[in-house]
Amino acid sequence: MRVDLALNEESTRNVGYCVSSDSAEKIGEIDSIFVDAAYRDQGIGDALMKKALCWMEKENAVAKIVEVAVGNEEAFGFNAKYDFLPRKTVLKQVKKIN
Repeated sequence: MRVDLALNEESTRNVGYCVSSDSAEKIGEIDSIFVDAAYRDQGIGDALMKKALCWMEKENAVAKIVEVAVGNEEAFGFNAKYDFLPRKTVLKQVKKIN
C-alpha cells in the first residue's frame, strides 16, 4: 500500500491524497484519490496519479484499476487521461433492514 499526500506549502494543510495498492497477483489499484475543491485544476491530482502509477510500474503491475462509485461519474474524464476507461458496471442487491 502507498499513500501520497499533497500539502499546502504555507499552512502544511493536507489538500489532497492518493491511496494505492498492489496485490499478490500484481494488480495495481487506485483505491482513493481526492483533491480539496479549492485546490483543483492546479495539477495536484495529476501529480498524485502519476506518482501512484509510477510506483505501480516499479512494482511490476500487470494491470491497473480504478473503481468509481455511482454518483461520481465526473471522475471518468479525469481517469480517462491515464487510459482508465469503463469496462463494466456492477449492480449490487443490498438487503433491506426493517
